[in-house]
Amino acid sequence: MQTFYFLAALVTDVAQAVADLIYAPLSGLVSFVFFLAGVWLIYRGFRVVYGQGRWITIFKMAFVSFAYAVILIIGITVTGLAAALLVLGD
Repeated sequence: MQTFYFLAALVTDVAQAVADLIYAPLSGLVSFVFFLAGVWLIYRGFRVVYGQGRWITIFKMAFVSFAYAVILIIGITVTGLAAALLVLGD
């Protein structure tokens, strides 16, 4: 799933750059559409793989997203602290 996210982010960035060259206000719309497409794809993936109802799938997506965000925040914090210690150690 993380590989899909990074690939989707790359495609979104390229599409935004192209849209920005064509018509600048279109860039935000392109980003929003790609975001919705990614959420929809993950939702459908959860529904098909686990074969459960709509609300259970939405709850699982919310839980996984929350857990991912917590782990990401912890990782960024630890990395920042380690970088600060390395800089201050010199």
